[in-house]
Amino acid sequence: NEVHLCKKDERIFAYVLKKIKKKPEECLFIDDKEKNLIQARKVGMKTILFTDLATFKKELPKKLKAN
Repeated sequence: NEVHLCKKDERIFAYVLKKIKKKPEECLFIDDKEKNLIQARKVGMKTILFTDLATFKKELPKKLKAN
């Protein structure tokens, strides 16, 4: 079942959240491009901009704690 939506379309996040039966604040979206994080944030998801492994390792625990 193809959705025909991309990361720039917030409907993809709503679709996935419904499929996995999770609230946005329960999810974390990680991408290496800031522009791909915008729509995830708009629907209420936590996000991490992946730039390098060291930074990711610092950010991940913070995001997992945040509510």
